[in-house]
Amino acid sequence: MALDTEAAEKLNEALANTADEPAVTAKEELLELSSMYREADEKEKAAKKQKEALRGPIMDLISEAVRDEVPLATKVVTVPQDDINLAYDGDIRKWAALKYPEWTVENIVPEPDGLNYSITIRENDALVKYEFSVDGYKFGRTVQHGSPTVDAEGLHGDEEFSALGAEDVVQEVVIYELDESKAARFLASHPESAAVFARHTRPGAVTAKLLPFKAMKEDA
Repeated sequence: MALDTEAAEKLNEALANTADEPAVTAKEELLELSSMYREADEKEKAAKKQKEALRGPIMDLISEAVRDEVPLATKVVTVPQDDINLAYDGDIRKWAALKYPEWTVENIVPEPDGLNYSITIRENDALVKYEFSVDGYKFGRTVQHGSPTVDAEGLHGDEEFSALGAEDVVQEVVIYELDESKAARFLASHPESAAVFARHTRPGAVTAKLLPFKAMKEDA
């Protein structure tokens, strides 16, 4: 298609202007973009350091806000002493870490019958979920649960475990952990084995983490 006179003049003018300008080499453009990338990298590193410095104080202030605003639940749990002794080597705090990882033990009272413990537990303010709005975004804290790990050496050395025939319930990775589906099926059919597994299971860590910022929806 032939260009009209005006378009042809504009094209010729543009070509003439381009010819007058020195050509930018690939190396020059590379250096310019690399400089911009370096600046962005430095800003990203500085922002990461600032976020790391702010995280601790923010977590502490969230816990303080929780104590001010949220009624923390307290409850008393009755647990047979034999269960604590057989499954948790008499360690009530290990029992609590496995059964109530987001709670803290406040009080332990042996009941008069000598058969049970009355254990008072309370929600841990450092692990209570909490959300709020800031600058038009939702923000806050949640928790994440690590998988319980297994003391494989102790478990395999336990005569009761050897008698259960449950070798495939424990699988070797970087650490030993329970195959949860197999363990659930095995425990359902062999409830007496629960104490054996509990004896050699370390609770997974429960840690608080900040939520990502999420833009709040505007009212329609």
